Amino acid sequence: MIDNKEQMAGFDEKKIIDIINFFFVEMMSPNAIHRLRSLIYSYNIDYPDGLDQGVAARARILSLINENLLSIRWFYIVFSRV
Repeated sequence: MIDNKEQMAGFDEKKIIDIINFFFVEMMSPNAIHRLRSLIYSYNIDYPDGLDQGVAARARILSLINENLLSIRWFYIVFSRV
């Protein structure tokens, strides 16, 4: 979006390689594992007795909404049972 107008963007080969490399470095590297570990550590400080049960309850409610795509509803069903 530029000035609230949708515009097509073209990517050259170098830009595509940069995007792919960024994804793998940020999402699959040891740095990503460190960020995930930090998130889990912070979560455990906030919820020392275990998981926030409210998240599972909200996922169960979302799984019952027929307007959601079936694949998304199945995700919510599985998530609510964990």
